[in-house]
Amino acid sequence: MFDDIRQLIDTLLKVEALHAGATTPGERDAAGAAIERIKAKLEQFIESDPPGEMQCTFSNHWSKQLFCALAKRYDLQPYRYHRQRYTTVMIRVPKRFLDEVLWPEFEGLNAVLKKYIDEMTTKIISEAIFKGSTEEEVREQPLIESEVKQTTTPVAQSKPNVPVKTSSPAQPSAPTKPSPVATATVPRPVPAPNLKVGRNDPCHCGSGRKFKKCCGGRGR
Repeated sequence: MFDDIRQLIDTLLKVEALHAGATTPGERDAAGAAIERIKAKLEQFIESDPPGEMQCTFSNHWSKQLFCALAKRYDLQPYRYHRQRYTTVMIRVPKRFLDEVLWPEFEGLNAVLKKYIDEMTTKIISEAIFKGSTEEEVREQPLIESEVKQTTTPVAQSKPNVPVKTSSPAQPSAPTKPSPVATATVPRPVPAPNLKVGRNDPCHCGSGRKFKKCCGGRGR
């Protein structure tokens, strides 16, 4: 573990010396000389390009830490405004220095650190948690509910034989004859043959009319 860290530090120093413009092996091995060389570049850029406020955004916390450490190493003051994201860093620096020196050096060191962190993470997980591939399985996207309904054939279920009442089509009913209304006819009494009734007398049937206009007129 300690040997790996020592090797990582040596690699980072070489990356820094490379971006500082070191040419000889002695210059590449001297970290102090690299820092002073980069600071001299910063002074040159300030004379021709006044510092301006620059915003940098990072995808993770340790990359942000690396950038802030580099900025402070060159006497720059990174900061963040209230309510800005934690992965955001503001810095006042000449734009040319940021584009041509500081940011390229950050990217070189960040790539080395990322590779080291990935390798160490894989090694620690393999030794302490699980030996083998830790990649997730790739599966086909599941069908949505509507597609499942379209592709699924319903299975017929057997049911016990239960008699089902079926209604036969309505047969036209035969016209019903209206029931005859019983009309009670009261038979009129027939006068006795020996009884003589005058033609103008009230009819003996009780109709209240004269005999000649009632029962006495039937023979006409």
